[in-house]
This record gives sequence, C-alpha cells and structure tokens, in this order.
Amino acid sequence: MSDPLELSGLPRPSEILAPYESAVAEALRYVLSTNSLAESVTDLVEVAGRVGEHDRRQVLLLLKAVVARMPGARSTYENARRTLADGKGERIAPDALPLALEFLKLFAWLFAGDGDTGEGLRCFDVAARLALRAPSRLHSTIVLYQRGVYAAAHLPLTEAVSLLAESVRGFRELGHTEMAEAAELTWARHAAALMRDGEAAHMGLDPRTPRAVRIVMAALIDGASSRGDLREAARHRDMARGLPRESADPVERREIAELLLAEAALERRLGDFEQADILLERARALDAEADARGSRWQDFYFMRDLGMNEHAVALLQVLPKGPGAEYQRGALDFEEGDTASAARHFEAALATTRDPQLATDCKAMLGMTLPDARQAHRFLFEAIAEYLADGRTLDHAISLSHLAALFFVAGAAEADRGLPPGMVPDLRRAYRHLEYALAVAADHGATGFATTLDQNMAVLADTLGRPDAALRHLLNAIDRIERTYLLLTSEERADVYLANRSHLYDHAISAAVDSGLPDIALHLLERYKAHRFYREIPVTPTDEELAARLALVRSLRRRVRTTAALTLEQQETLNGLERRLLAEAEELDLIPMSVPRLRAIVYGEPVPAAEPAPKPPPLFEPGRWTGGAVDCENCKIFNKIGSRFCSACEALLTRTETADVGEDVKHFLRASAIAEDGFEPLEQERWDAALPLFVQAWELSGRQEWAFYVALCLLGLGEVSTAEEVLDAVTDDQFAAILPLWRIPVPPSAVAAARRDYRESPASAPLIARSLVRAARSEP
Repeated sequence: MSDPLELSGLPRPSEILAPYESAVAEALRYVLSTNSLAESVTDLVEVAGRVGEHDRRQVLLLLKAVVARMPGARSTYENARRTLADGKGERIAPDALPLALEFLKLFAWLFAGDGDTGEGLRCFDVAARLALRAPSRLHSTIVLYQRGVYAAAHLPLTEAVSLLAESVRGFRELGHTEMAEAAELTWARHAAALMRDGEAAHMGLDPRTPRAVRIVMAALIDGASSRGDLREAARHRDMARGLPRESADPVERREIAELLLAEAALERRLGDFEQADILLERARALDAEADARGSRWQDFYFMRDLGMNEHAVALLQVLPKGPGAEYQRGALDFEEGDTASAARHFEAALATTRDPQLATDCKAMLGMTLPDARQAHRFLFEAIAEYLADGRTLDHAISLSHLAALFFVAGAAEADRGLPPGMVPDLRRAYRHLEYALAVAADHGATGFATTLDQNMAVLADTLGRPDAALRHLLNAIDRIERTYLLLTSEERADVYLANRSHLYDHAISAAVDSGLPDIALHLLERYKAHRFYREIPVTPTDEELAARLALVRSLRRRVRTTAALTLEQQETLNGLERRLLAEAEELDLIPMSVPRLRAIVYGEPVPAAEPAPKPPPLFEPGRWTGGAVDCENCKIFNKIGSRFCSACEALLTRTETADVGEDVKHFLRASAIAEDGFEPLEQERWDAALPLFVQAWELSGRQEWAFYVALCLLGLGEVSTAEEVLDAVTDDQFAAILPLWRIPVPPSAVAAARRDYRESPASAPLIARSLVRAARSEP
C-alpha cells in the first residue's frame, strides 16, 4: 500500500500556506498550532472543504505538517502504517496506542477524500482491533463514535445513526457523561435528518420513548429555525407539545430545558415574545445551567427584537465574547444608523468566525454598511448566492429586501430629479424584491419580518404617489403589532414596544387622509389613544364562560398594573387566556374592528353584513419590464442586459439583447464582425493571429467579452502579467453598480479559478487558456 503521508522532504508551513488568500491562511495556521492531532485533522478537513476549489496536494502537505510536528509522531506513525498494512497490532506500544488510533482515523479520512471509502472503513476495522488491547473500553467506544461520524459523511445515514446510538450507550455505561451527551447531540442531528426522510424506525434508539423523541424534536426545531424554515419548525414544535415536561432525573431535566430553549427561539422569531419569555423561564426553572447554554442569548434577542436596544447592549456586555457577539453588536449599530461602526464589527466577525452560516450573515450585512460600493455589492451578492445554496430561503429573502433598499434609494433620487416615479426602473426592482420577500415571509410565518416589509412597501407606495396602497400595507403592519402588544404581560415592555412603532400610526393616518378616508383616519387615531385596547374596555359578554375568562384576565392585568409580579404559572395562564381571547376577538368586540361595524355600535345601527374586500390594484402594471435589466429566475436578483451568467448564483440567464441602451450600435456591429474573424485562429490556438483582431474589437466597442478573448490570447502566448491587467478590466464591471454586468461566456467562478491557477503556476497559462476557450465556445 502506498504511504499517503510520506514525511520525507516536508516543506515549511509558510511555503504550504503561500498560495492561499490571507483569511484562509490564518485559519490554516490556527489548525497547525493546535495540540491535538484529532482536532487538527478534523479542523483541517473542515477548513479545506470551505476553501472550495482547493489543490488536493496542498491539503495533503498540510496534513503531513500536522503529523510531523507531533512529539514522537514519526515512530508511532511508522508503527501505525505497518499495522494498517498487515492488520496486526503487536508493534504498537500501549502508551502510543491513542496516537496510533488517531493516525488510523486520519488515514480513513484521507482515503475517503480520494474516493476510496472502503479502504477508509478498513482503517476503522484495524483501529477497532487495536482498541481491544487497551485496558479500558473507552478507546473502543471512541473508535465506534468516530466510525459513526465517518459513516454519516460517506455511508447511508441509517448505518451512521445506529453506530452513534451504540456509542452513546457505551459512553453512558462507562460513566463518561459529557462524552455521552456530546455523542447524543451528534446522534440527534442525524436522527433528525432520518425523521425528515420518514425513517424514524432506524434511529438506533427506541423512537417511541419520550427521551429519544425529545432529543430528536429539539434538533429538528433548532435545525429548521436556523435555516429560516419557521413553518416547518412550528410543525415540529406542535408535534413535541405532548411530550412530558417534568422529570426528577437531572439528565432528563436538562434535555427538557434544551427542548424549551429551542421552542423559545422559535416563538421569538415568530413574533410571540410573551410565549418565548415563558418558555425561557420554564427552561431556567428546570435547569440551573440553562443560562450558560443559551437562555442569556435568548434574553438578548428578546430585548433586541422588542426595540429595547439599551437593555440589549447591556446584556451583550456580559455574554461570551466572540464572532457571534461581534456580529450582534454590529447589528445593533446598524439599527441605530451608525453604519461605519457596524461595518467594523461585521468585518471583525467575518475575519474570526469559523461558522459558515455566520460568515454568510456577515457578508450580507457588509453589503449594507461598507462605504465602497463595489466591495459592498460583491459581499451582498455572495451572501445571496450562499443563502440560496444552503437552502436558507428566509435569509435569502431578507437579503433581497436589503438589496431593495439600495434600489429604493437610487430610484427615489431619480424621482426627485423629475422622472415620473412609475417610470423609474429602480423603484420597480425594489417593489419586485419586496413583493417576493413578503410572499416568503408569509409562507414561513415570519410575522416580524412581514411587518418590516409592509412598512417598507408603504414608504415605496408613498414615493409612487399611491397613499391607498401605503395605507393597505400599514394596516397590515399595525394589526400584527397590536396582536403582539396585547400578549405582552410586562407593562414596561408593552409600552416600549408600542412607542417604538407609534410612527406607523402617524403614517397610516396621513395615508388615510390623502386617500380621502377621514373615517379610517379618525379610527386609527382612537386605536392609538386606547393604549390598553381590550384590557380596559368595559365590555361584558353574555356567555358565562367567556365572561369568566375575561374577568380572570382583568384581575391578572390589575395585578400587573399595581407592580405585583406574576408567578410563572400566572403568567402562563394569562398568556394562554389572552391567546384564546384574541382568536375570539371579533365575537367579543374586544379589539379594533372595521369602521362600519364600529359606527353601528356607537350609533345603535344594525351591524352591516360583511362584504368581500375588493382586490386592490397593483402598484405597477403587470409585466416583467425592469428598464435595462434581466432578473435571474433562480436567485431573483437583477443583472444588466447583456449579462450571460448571474453574478450572484451564476445561473445561465435568459438571452437578452446584446447591446446596452444608449450604446453606439454601429461600433458594436463593426466590432462584432472583426471579432468573428478572430474565433477561427483562436480555436486553432494561433494566439498571435487572433490577438490583434480581438484587440481591435475591444478598442472599438470597449465591451467585456472582447477583452476576455484578448486575455486568453495573452495567456496562450505566455504573457501572464499583461493578461492579468486585461482580466482586471474584464471583471471591472461585475460589481461596478447595483446591477452587475457579466457578458463573458463562462461564469465568474471559472475566471477566478483560472486566475488562481496561473498565479500559482505561470507555466500552465497556455493550458489554462485552452480550457477557457473550450468552455467559452461550448456555451449553451
């Protein structure tokens, strides 16, 4: 068997890291500085996977560097290698056994990376036989767990989950509680994936036991919530509601607390702050360590989403420092309008995080805060593509709403210069993005995000001179805000929450007046003045059961107003009653109602029958016209007309006209004819014959694609430095404005990869040019 880790002639780490960009090199240096071989290998595989189109040889060199720097590693390495070859373990000394097992694990991952999964499994078979020589079962159980993790990456998930479940039982029998809990979390994550695929019977642990189901449901809720699939997370939450929520066993109490924390995070994202607060208190009551594991972060999110930013900043000071805290501080600064400070925090978080999801979030926010427009747009489009690739649909929609804000600013400036707003393309683009994002928010049940979108669409409607449409969106936002307000137990939180949103009432009243609807304007004024809504309305329902529920709500409300703290049980009772009353509010006349119904009650007139609301006219006439842009059907962002690939997700765009609006068509047609003569020598690799033709076409029209072919000819001739300058011009327009332009017949990533390759190996430039020519000429 060939040795994948031959240690002779090993280069210095600085030489290995040289080809990588600075951020990646820093991450790899951290890997090389760790003391544990197991952690080094795992982290290295993870970092290498994030690099993308990395050179496999460089990764092997880095792995060898890790091995070479371990104390006593060379002799143990040789023994482990021979053991793998002959299947015997006599040569491994007992004190070297742990390191030998780690080497075998390393071999397994290397073989899998080279496509030989079977040989990797043989490594684990040898490791299992070696572990039997250890005085304790612990090594065997660790090998079992590691094999389960390996299987999860390379084998059917049912086998992986079974191995992980067996390792959990082994750790518990040996009394290693912390290792058992860590393994159980890994098992739960993969068991949750099986449950989504309808294979719950293969989870390895009995899926009928409350404990097994509880662990899986917590993982499902947390996973769906982190992906932004709130409706799916809510479905799992409803499935978990019948599980026992009390136990005397400390381990089970901790597991129940984990489930409650996952549910609390979901309720907060759904906009039910009061229910989230109750669930947090329940988790703390069950597990004193819940604060350290996440409830303090939930408190921070709670204050941030309520708009109590001073409290949120104070909480952030006592939370653990790190990329996550850095990102959240940037988000708070962004909300306060301090984009310069926010950008510094997002850059710091991006430079230090090893979480790909957080890295994407940082890029999305840098796209909104960096002063350099080109750099900002590059980050924003990268984030949009990554959200889409990761299946984070809600976050993808949020990024599109951020992009809509940029379009709105540009479009409003055009409207201020006298162009009719309905004819401003950027306003149309902003509307398309907001409309799509609102549909996603409704599909996911993200009420807080939907409220923000309705506010933004109201501002857009005002700019378009459509107060009726603005009023429609504002009423939707106010309805959601009032329902959230009504459920808040704390008077202080309720008052702050409503006060922070009082401007919406002013906006809606102005829109109603401008729309010629004074009744609705007066009604909105009364709605805002009645701060307690049904809390203080003297309505006595005739139904005895409803009257009793309302009386209990009022007694608990009076207790809150006299500053007497509610117990957790009283808070939960009040929340449950109010949720039921809100569902029956139309019958009880306890929340604001339509103007005709209100007038009927005030003046003693018959209550009119409800009429179906007329379908409101659209802000824009139907159509796909966006004014010099083509939208990507995959990620929904806009590209300039003439673009061939989307600059975000690189999907092939619908072919559009080949000349931009306002371009000198005669020059374009003449340049195209000249360039057409250059394609034959280009495909024959007669670079010197093709070069002057593409240079002439480029000078005549200044278009990207001719510059691209000029660069290919220069690469073919070996003039790498000049080709590099030309490719800088090629990529110059990709993020030069909000709408990116990419006329090149190969996607941006192909050009970026080619540039990395010839920088590393200038001698390969002609081969790289040949491959790009083939890719360009085979374009669909």
